[in-house]
Amino acid sequence: MKFYFGAELNVERQSALWRRIVAEPPPVLAVDSETISLKDRTILGVGVAISQHESFYITEDDSGFNDLLNLLRNPLITKVYHNAPYDLRVMRKYQVDYANIEDTSIAARLSGISGMLEEAAVWAGVEVRSVANVLAEYGVTRMDQLPNKVVARKCCVDCEGTFALWEYLQPTIHSDYYQTERTLIPVLEIISQQGIKLDAQRNAELAAHYTRDYLYYKTLASGMGFNPGSGFEVGYMLSEAGAFLPFTESKKQLATTDSVLSKITAAKAIPIAQLTLMYRKAQKQLSTFITPYTGLDRAYTTLHLNAATGRISGTSAGQDDPDRNLLNITKRADRLLPAHLRIRSQFIPDDGVLTQADDSQAEMRILAYMSGDVRMLAVFAVRGDIHSDTERALWGTDGPNRLIAKIFNYAMLYGADASTIADGVGTADVDMVADRVRLWSLAYPQAWAWRQDQIITGIKSGYVETLYGRKMPIPMEFGEKHAANCCINYPIQGTAADIFKRTLLVWPLRELLLPVHDERVSNGVVKIPTGIEDISPVHIPIEVNENARWQ
Repeated sequence: MKFYFGAELNVERQSALWRRIVAEPPPVLAVDSETISLKDRTILGVGVAISQHESFYITEDDSGFNDLLNLLRNPLITKVYHNAPYDLRVMRKYQVDYANIEDTSIAARLSGISGMLEEAAVWAGVEVRSVANVLAEYGVTRMDQLPNKVVARKCCVDCEGTFALWEYLQPTIHSDYYQTERTLIPVLEIISQQGIKLDAQRNAELAAHYTRDYLYYKTLASGMGFNPGSGFEVGYMLSEAGAFLPFTESKKQLATTDSVLSKITAAKAIPIAQLTLMYRKAQKQLSTFITPYTGLDRAYTTLHLNAATGRISGTSAGQDDPDRNLLNITKRADRLLPAHLRIRSQFIPDDGVLTQADDSQAEMRILAYMSGDVRMLAVFAVRGDIHSDTERALWGTDGPNRLIAKIFNYAMLYGADASTIADGVGTADVDMVADRVRLWSLAYPQAWAWRQDQIITGIKSGYVETLYGRKMPIPMEFGEKHAANCCINYPIQGTAADIFKRTLLVWPLRELLLPVHDERVSNGVVKIPTGIEDISPVHIPIEVNENARWQ
């Protein structure tokens, strides 16, 4: 099944045009794939645009589909995608070329406009409808429920919009920055394909442990007369025990989020709240980090570059693919458990050793550099520990309060207020926390002033920039407080992401199994590239550990 959209051509002339494209490939094609849904990524068809006004949509059952694949496999043709990692993962089974590609989603974000095609294409004078709008118009929930011509038209408009957007953005692209991002796409695709080895025995041990916990907490709750998996029943029990709970946004039932439960102080309600939290944690670990890997030899993730701050993000790849988000397996959640019960321990090297290379206090170093804070810079100049320095400044101690000091430091990076920090450190004494925030502002005056200035300039201009000049729009739709937090955090986290991505381009790619925010997980013993700690103006030491398992 082949559809053509563009100039008025009869079927014969359309076929002739397609034959000419196949015989004499154009230098540039804009490409888009259509799938059933984001969860079910079964391909319905693939579209290509040869200009802003001419495009083809071809399904697998059409005789021209193999010709289309040959075009997409041709390394001499530049393939322009909007959010390339998504389409490359969808079309991986066809072995399309992923080296000679461009990405308008990245180019748009680097130009300070939205990475969403329907919003970005407007700048190029093209109207692109969102999938949600098209589905709503026809009253369906999946693309395969739409008429074939509607799907084809949607895909072709997306291709034409991508083509137009690419032509619009090319003259304004920050070339060096864009080339760094674009070069990362094939790197991330290679890493996504490699995966990381799983230890089936350790997975079984973890499953047994967390299943016991899950059933134990569920049985305890049942004996108390409620189902911990039911928000309604949890809310009812807590209210009966004297806890005051807010309503959900819909006002239809009481809010029982983890944040709400962790703040409960009514004596009779605390055991109910804590039991529910432990049940949820066991259930989460099982359903998200253990059961999906049972029976698999390797674990995979699909790596993207579509995060607001430019961080590398991970996702699943759809219901029929094994990819899960490996980047959200934090080591903090189970750090107090024995080593053999930690979720990360089920991931192992192929060659006996797993090298973990972490950036040391990267975001704090970036804050020191960008703000020019004298005390912070002095600490880092002598290879000191910034969290220990903060502990001394806020508590006058050396050791017992370092963890809390670390929480304070990162709270300052994220713009948290005293109430939020109090939640993080597990105290109800907000006044005490507010006083420590005051002491922090006195200890690091330039960093504090930089934070205040970022809020003013970010809100006024509508965007902030990383050290490398990446423009990040401030989301105003979530309220002033959220916007202010983003003004502070985006430049720091964005700069950390910029630096980290540059290190990946010089890292031994064959051994690299997973990039996790500021950590590189590699197979075997890895020689750290010379000069990598000074790849940016900010000196960031790399701490290397060699282990038998991911820790």
